[in-house]
Amino acid sequence: RMIFSLSKPKKKTVGLITSLPIEADMLRQYKPWPLLSQIQQFFAIKSVQTDAKVIDDDIDVLLIAHPKIIEDQTFYAIDQFLMRGGNAVVFLDPHNESARISPRLPPGAGTSELKKLFDAWGIMVSEDKFIGDRTVALRVSAPVGDRQVVADYLSWLVFGAPNLNQKDVVTSQLNSVAVASAGAISLKKGSSLKITPLIQTSKQSQRISTKKVQGEPDPLAIIREFKPENKVFTIAARLQGKLKSVFPKGPPPEKKKKEDEKAEADKTDVEKKRDKEEAEKKAKERAKLVKAHRKESKGEVNLIVMADTDMLSTQFWAQEQNFFGQKMLIPIANNADFMVNALDNLSGSNALIGLRSRGLSIRPFQKLIDIRNVAEDRYRKTEEGLSKKLKDLQDKMREFKVKKGPDSKVVLTAAQKKTFEAFRRDMVVTRGQLRDVQLALRKDIERMDSWLKAINIWTVPVLVAILAIVLALLRRRRYRVRTV
Repeated sequence: RMIFSLSKPKKKTVGLITSLPIEADMLRQYKPWPLLSQIQQFFAIKSVQTDAKVIDDDIDVLLIAHPKIIEDQTFYAIDQFLMRGGNAVVFLDPHNESARISPRLPPGAGTSELKKLFDAWGIMVSEDKFIGDRTVALRVSAPVGDRQVVADYLSWLVFGAPNLNQKDVVTSQLNSVAVASAGAISLKKGSSLKITPLIQTSKQSQRISTKKVQGEPDPLAIIREFKPENKVFTIAARLQGKLKSVFPKGPPPEKKKKEDEKAEADKTDVEKKRDKEEAEKKAKERAKLVKAHRKESKGEVNLIVMADTDMLSTQFWAQEQNFFGQKMLIPIANNADFMVNALDNLSGSNALIGLRSRGLSIRPFQKLIDIRNVAEDRYRKTEEGLSKKLKDLQDKMREFKVKKGPDSKVVLTAAQKKTFEAFRRDMVVTRGQLRDVQLALRKDIERMDSWLKAINIWTVPVLVAILAIVLALLRRRRYRVRTV
């Protein structure tokens, strides 16, 4: 990085458009996200307000993260930046979870807003459904009712090398990318763009309503309703091609606020004069925009779109550790690397991509995870059936009608005693069967875990021992030959 900085002292400029508190906010006492410092190592950051009317020419690439854009003028500014030959990295989300996880963040849950542009260009990003993939789901422990449940949470996914495009420079050197409630990206029929998937799910995936992860989600309930669609979904993609402006007639007219119209009559001559000067200034700015207006892109537009914004939050890609009094971030996923690689690629430089995508502190045993998932699927149906039977028996015992004697003691007839004993025996047997099923599930996983640990721990020492014995035998044989 030092060599690169010396050879190219002037940093490229990234224009940041976001409704997330990525940057520091002194009024609300927000610290900048660690992701920002990762970007600032290689780029200069320039904030662009979500109501901006123009994107400055000194910006090399746009970074749009969970935008909440309302005004057409801002859509037009982004549109014309791309028409002029600019590129953009876009992070959208069907459901932003960071606001729920961290109470320090302002309300930001819900879908991102860039639909006006994407609809016109034929780009589709999920709005009310996230993608659940059983093969890469993160295992969590969550409170459900009055008990703690351990299960695969289909909303939180960690994509490994098999899910990452090994031919694209942005993802080829990455090991894993973690997302939360990520949507799917696709193109409408007739779109002028070409799509290149960067991150894809396996076929063990399903579109799931975002309502299931709002409030306090139940991971076990989501797993029970999971039915794979036998289809691969694209979570992140590169989109390339020529585009036509969403505003072919030029810049949209500004909307005059009603309160301004009402206050017009009450203004003094000085205020009216100032308003007139401001109106003339706006007219000149509009004339400049009309003159520079482009109806189609200068060349091929290059967009990188990720259907998740939670991946930018620190808790999804790094862990904070105390090292001799200094706080250090240990990356557990390549989320920050994905971001910087994408910006670097679209700003015209690939020099540091291999260097940045360094190793991680956590590498999951994917084979063990797959075996565990198969074992869980095999026993889950039996477990659910036995749990239902146990619940039915408990309900029947609660509904068991008994009479009370004069001294308030329960009086049972011979038939009732027989039925009650039968219910109790069934409950004992069912509980035993349920424990056996759960024990069998744990044994299968623990057996494979033991084998993997044995192989990882003992393989190298055993090989070294065998090699040492062979060398010792060879030396002894040579010694005997010499002495003879």
